[in-house]
Amino acid sequence: MININDLHKRFIFLANETQQGYVSPEQTDELAKYASFGLYKQRLGFPEQMEFQTATPKIAYARTKKIHTDLEPFRKVVTLSVVNDKINASLLPKDIYITNIRYKTIAEEKNLHLQRKLKNCGCKPASAEVQYPNYITYIGDVELIEEDKWSNRVNSSIIKQAIYCTYADYVQFYFPLGNATEVEIHYLDKPTTPKWNYTVVNDVPVYNIIGSVDLEWSELLIDEIASRMLKEYSKYNSDQLGIQHAQTKIANGE
Repeated sequence: MININDLHKRFIFLANETQQGYVSPEQTDELAKYASFGLYKQRLGFPEQMEFQTATPKIAYARTKKIHTDLEPFRKVVTLSVVNDKINASLLPKDIYITNIRYKTIAEEKNLHLQRKLKNCGCKPASAEVQYPNYITYIGDVELIEEDKWSNRVNSSIIKQAIYCTYADYVQFYFPLGNATEVEIHYLDKPTTPKWNYTVVNDVPVYNIIGSVDLEWSELLIDEIASRMLKEYSKYNSDQLGIQHAQTKIANGE
Protein backbone atom coordinates (compact mmCIF):
# COMPACT_ATOMS: atom_id res chain seq x y z
CA MET A 1 0.00 0.00 0.00
CA ILE A 2 1.23 3.51 -0.85
CA ASN A 3 1.12 5.91 2.06
CA ILE A 4 -0.51 9.12 0.85
CA ASN A 5 1.96 11.26 2.80
CA ASP A 6 4.93 9.52 1.16
CA LEU A 7 3.33 10.07 -2.24
CA HIS A 8 2.63 13.70 -1.39
CA LYS A 9 6.27 14.32 -0.43
CA ARG A 10 7.56 12.48 -3.50
CA PHE A 11 5.39 14.55 -5.83
CA ILE A 12 6.34 17.85 -4.19
CA PHE A 13 10.01 16.91 -4.65
CA LEU A 14 9.55 16.02 -8.34
CA ALA A 15 7.40 19.06 -9.05
CA ASN A 16 10.07 21.41 -7.65
CA GLU A 17 7.45 23.40 -5.79
CA THR A 18 9.89 26.15 -4.82
CA GLN A 19 10.21 27.14 -8.49
CA GLN A 20 6.90 26.02 -9.99
CA GLY A 21 4.69 27.42 -7.24
CA TYR A 22 2.55 26.14 -4.38
CA VAL A 23 0.41 23.06 -4.93
CA SER A 24 -2.55 22.81 -2.56
CA PRO A 25 -3.42 19.49 -0.83
CA GLU A 26 -6.69 19.41 -2.77
CA GLN A 27 -4.82 19.74 -6.07
CA THR A 28 -2.41 16.99 -5.02
CA ASP A 29 -5.32 14.69 -4.11
CA GLU A 30 -6.94 15.33 -7.50
CA LEU A 31 -3.71 14.58 -9.35
CA ALA A 32 -3.18 11.41 -7.30
CA LYS A 33 -6.72 10.23 -7.96
CA TYR A 34 -6.50 10.42 -11.75
CA ALA A 35 -2.92 9.16 -11.82
CA SER A 36 -4.13 6.06 -9.94
CA PHE A 37 -7.04 5.63 -12.38
CA GLY A 38 -4.65 5.96 -15.33
CA LEU A 39 -2.27 3.33 -13.97
CA TYR A 40 -5.22 1.00 -13.29
CA LYS A 41 -6.44 1.28 -16.89
CA GLN A 42 -2.94 0.77 -18.26
CA ARG A 43 -2.36 -2.35 -16.14
CA LEU A 44 -5.73 -3.78 -17.11
CA GLY A 45 -5.21 -3.05 -20.80
CA PHE A 46 -8.27 -1.31 -22.13
CA PRO A 47 -8.79 -0.98 -25.91
CA GLU A 48 -7.58 2.64 -26.03
CA GLN A 49 -4.02 1.41 -25.41
CA MET A 50 -3.75 -0.20 -28.81
CA GLU A 51 -0.45 -1.09 -30.40
CA PHE A 52 -0.54 0.05 -34.01
CA GLN A 53 1.07 -3.09 -35.46
CA THR A 54 -1.08 -5.66 -33.66
CA ALA A 55 -4.26 -3.69 -32.86
CA THR A 56 -4.22 -5.14 -29.34
CA PRO A 57 -3.35 -3.48 -26.02
CA LYS A 58 0.15 -4.00 -24.64
CA ILE A 59 -1.47 -5.58 -21.59
CA ALA A 60 -4.77 -7.16 -22.61
CA TYR A 61 -6.78 -8.97 -19.94
CA ALA A 62 -9.74 -9.30 -22.29
CA ARG A 63 -7.56 -11.32 -24.66
CA THR A 64 -5.13 -13.17 -22.39
CA LYS A 65 -7.29 -13.57 -19.24
CA LYS A 66 -4.15 -12.86 -17.22
CA ILE A 67 -4.42 -10.25 -14.51
CA HIS A 68 -1.33 -8.09 -14.09
CA THR A 69 0.33 -8.75 -10.73
CA ASP A 70 0.13 -5.03 -9.89
CA LEU A 71 -3.68 -5.38 -9.79
CA GLU A 72 -3.65 -8.03 -7.05
CA PRO A 73 -4.76 -5.54 -4.33
CA PHE A 74 -7.95 -4.89 -6.31
CA ARG A 75 -9.05 -8.52 -6.65
CA LYS A 76 -12.28 -9.15 -4.74
CA VAL A 77 -14.96 -11.83 -4.61
CA VAL A 78 -18.63 -11.75 -3.65
CA THR A 79 -21.21 -14.55 -3.42
CA LEU A 80 -24.74 -13.69 -4.56
CA SER A 81 -27.96 -15.68 -4.71
CA VAL A 82 -29.47 -16.50 -8.09
CA VAL A 83 -33.27 -16.19 -8.29
CA ASN A 84 -34.99 -17.45 -11.44
CA ASP A 85 -31.60 -17.53 -13.18
CA LYS A 86 -31.12 -13.81 -12.56
CA ILE A 87 -29.23 -11.43 -10.29
CA ASN A 88 -30.40 -7.87 -9.82
CA ALA A 89 -27.68 -5.48 -11.00
CA SER A 90 -28.19 -3.33 -7.89
CA LEU A 91 -26.72 -6.17 -5.78
CA LEU A 92 -23.38 -5.96 -7.60
CA PRO A 93 -20.63 -3.67 -6.28
CA LYS A 94 -20.44 -0.42 -8.26
CA ASP A 95 -17.84 0.30 -10.96
CA ILE A 96 -16.26 -3.14 -11.11
CA TYR A 97 -14.63 -5.20 -13.83
CA ILE A 98 -15.84 -8.81 -13.67
CA THR A 99 -13.02 -11.29 -14.33
CA ASN A 100 -14.78 -14.58 -13.65
CA ILE A 101 -18.02 -16.08 -12.37
CA ARG A 102 -18.17 -19.56 -10.83
CA TYR A 103 -21.14 -21.65 -9.81
CA LYS A 104 -21.83 -24.80 -7.81
CA THR A 105 -24.17 -27.61 -8.70
CA ILE A 106 -24.71 -31.12 -7.37
CA ALA A 107 -24.98 -34.52 -9.03
CA GLU A 108 -26.19 -37.73 -7.49
CA GLU A 109 -23.35 -40.21 -6.98
CA LYS A 110 -25.08 -42.88 -9.06
CA ASN A 111 -25.91 -40.46 -11.89
CA LEU A 112 -22.72 -41.10 -13.87
CA HIS A 113 -24.24 -39.67 -17.05
CA LEU A 114 -24.71 -36.21 -15.50
CA GLN A 115 -21.29 -36.35 -13.86
CA ARG A 116 -19.69 -37.09 -17.22
CA LYS A 117 -21.50 -34.17 -18.83
CA LEU A 118 -20.42 -31.82 -16.04
CA LYS A 119 -16.80 -32.86 -16.44
CA ASN A 120 -17.00 -32.43 -20.22
CA CYS A 121 -18.12 -28.82 -19.80
CA GLY A 122 -15.19 -28.05 -17.51
CA CYS A 123 -16.75 -28.56 -14.08
CA LYS A 124 -14.62 -30.13 -11.38
CA PRO A 125 -15.73 -31.99 -8.25
CA ALA A 126 -15.19 -30.15 -4.98
CA SER A 127 -13.92 -33.19 -3.12
CA ALA A 128 -13.33 -31.37 0.15
CA GLU A 129 -16.89 -30.08 0.30
CA VAL A 130 -19.70 -32.39 1.41
CA GLN A 131 -23.09 -30.70 1.48
CA TYR A 132 -25.49 -33.52 0.76
CA PRO A 133 -25.16 -37.27 1.41
CA ASN A 134 -24.93 -39.37 -1.76
CA TYR A 135 -24.33 -36.26 -3.87
CA ILE A 136 -21.17 -34.71 -5.33
CA THR A 137 -20.69 -30.95 -5.53
CA TYR A 138 -19.23 -29.65 -8.79
CA ILE A 139 -17.72 -26.23 -9.42
CA GLY A 140 -17.68 -24.68 -12.88
CA ASP A 141 -17.00 -21.40 -14.66
CA VAL A 142 -19.76 -19.33 -16.24
CA GLU A 143 -18.89 -17.99 -19.67
CA LEU A 144 -19.77 -14.42 -20.73
CA ILE A 145 -21.98 -14.31 -23.85
CA GLU A 146 -23.01 -11.20 -25.81
CA GLU A 147 -26.69 -10.45 -26.31
CA ASP A 148 -26.69 -11.27 -30.03
CA LYS A 149 -25.29 -14.77 -29.35
CA TRP A 150 -27.49 -15.58 -26.34
CA SER A 151 -30.37 -17.35 -28.07
CA ASN A 152 -28.04 -19.48 -30.20
CA ARG A 153 -26.12 -20.70 -27.15
CA VAL A 154 -29.24 -21.38 -25.09
CA ASN A 155 -30.74 -23.45 -27.90
CA SER A 156 -27.52 -25.24 -28.78
CA SER A 157 -27.68 -29.02 -28.59
CA ILE A 158 -23.88 -29.32 -28.65
CA ILE A 159 -22.44 -26.68 -26.33
CA LYS A 160 -23.70 -27.16 -22.79
CA GLN A 161 -21.57 -24.76 -20.77
CA ALA A 162 -23.12 -22.39 -18.22
CA ILE A 163 -23.35 -18.83 -19.57
CA TYR A 164 -24.34 -15.34 -18.46
CA CYS A 165 -25.14 -12.03 -20.09
CA THR A 166 -25.19 -8.59 -18.47
CA TYR A 167 -28.10 -6.25 -19.07
CA ALA A 168 -28.86 -2.76 -17.77
CA ASP A 169 -30.64 -3.82 -14.59
CA TYR A 170 -29.88 -7.53 -14.18
CA VAL A 171 -27.52 -10.38 -15.02
CA GLN A 172 -29.09 -13.33 -16.83
CA PHE A 173 -27.76 -16.87 -16.30
CA TYR A 174 -28.34 -20.16 -18.06
CA PHE A 175 -27.33 -23.45 -16.44
CA PRO A 176 -27.96 -26.31 -18.90
CA LEU A 177 -26.67 -28.98 -16.51
CA GLY A 178 -28.15 -28.82 -13.04
CA ASN A 179 -29.36 -25.79 -11.11
CA ALA A 180 -27.35 -23.17 -9.26
CA THR A 181 -28.79 -21.12 -6.41
CA GLU A 182 -25.75 -18.90 -5.96
CA VAL A 183 -22.70 -17.75 -7.89
CA GLU A 184 -19.27 -16.56 -6.89
CA ILE A 185 -18.32 -13.38 -8.73
CA HIS A 186 -14.62 -12.55 -8.98
CA TYR A 187 -13.92 -8.97 -9.95
CA LEU A 188 -11.45 -6.10 -9.93
CA ASP A 189 -12.55 -3.21 -7.75
CA LYS A 190 -11.80 0.34 -8.86
CA PRO A 191 -9.02 2.27 -7.08
CA THR A 192 -10.08 4.21 -4.03
CA THR A 193 -10.01 8.00 -4.01
CA PRO A 194 -6.88 9.04 -2.06
CA LYS A 195 -6.94 11.85 0.48
CA TRP A 196 -4.10 13.73 2.18
CA ASN A 197 -5.88 14.99 5.27
CA TYR A 198 -4.29 17.80 7.22
CA THR A 199 -4.57 20.26 10.08
CA VAL A 200 -3.40 23.85 9.77
CA VAL A 201 -0.54 24.77 12.09
CA ASN A 202 0.79 28.34 11.86
CA ASP A 203 -0.97 28.74 8.49
CA VAL A 204 0.80 25.64 7.15
CA PRO A 205 -1.08 22.38 6.34
CA VAL A 206 0.41 19.47 8.31
CA TYR A 207 -0.32 15.84 7.48
CA ASN A 208 -2.92 14.18 9.69
CA ILE A 209 -3.14 10.39 9.50
CA ILE A 210 -6.71 10.55 10.85
CA GLY A 211 -9.02 10.94 7.87
CA SER A 212 -6.29 10.29 5.31
CA VAL A 213 -6.83 7.60 2.67
CA ASP A 214 -3.89 5.62 1.27
CA LEU A 215 -3.66 4.01 -2.17
CA GLU A 216 -4.02 0.23 -2.53
CA TRP A 217 -1.07 -0.05 -4.93
CA SER A 218 2.19 -1.69 -3.89
CA GLU A 219 4.69 0.74 -2.38
CA LEU A 220 7.06 -0.17 -5.23
CA LEU A 221 4.76 1.72 -7.62
CA ILE A 222 4.98 5.07 -5.87
CA ASP A 223 7.06 6.55 -8.70
CA GLU A 224 4.58 5.24 -11.30
CA ILE A 225 1.88 7.30 -9.60
CA ALA A 226 4.09 10.32 -8.89
CA SER A 227 5.32 10.45 -12.51
CA ARG A 228 1.76 10.51 -13.82
CA MET A 229 0.93 13.28 -11.35
CA LEU A 230 3.99 15.23 -12.48
CA LYS A 231 3.04 14.86 -16.15
CA GLU A 232 -0.41 16.42 -15.61
CA TYR A 233 0.97 19.11 -13.33
CA SER A 234 3.68 20.01 -15.86
CA LYS A 235 1.07 20.29 -18.61
CA TYR A 236 -0.88 22.68 -16.42
CA ASN A 237 2.24 24.81 -15.89
CA SER A 238 3.46 24.47 -19.51
CA ASP A 239 6.66 22.90 -18.20
CA GLN A 240 7.98 20.98 -21.21
CA LEU A 241 11.02 19.68 -19.34
CA GLY A 242 8.80 18.28 -16.61
CA ILE A 243 6.52 16.65 -19.19
CA GLN A 244 9.47 15.00 -20.95
CA HIS A 245 10.95 13.78 -17.67
CA ALA A 246 7.63 12.30 -16.51
CA GLN A 247 6.89 10.74 -19.90
CA THR A 248 10.30 9.07 -19.99
CA LYS A 249 9.81 7.56 -16.52
CA ILE A 250 6.33 6.32 -17.45
CA ALA A 251 7.53 4.80 -20.74
CA ASN A 252 10.42 3.04 -19.00
CA GLY A 253 8.20 1.77 -16.21
CA GLU A 254 10.28 3.53 -13.58
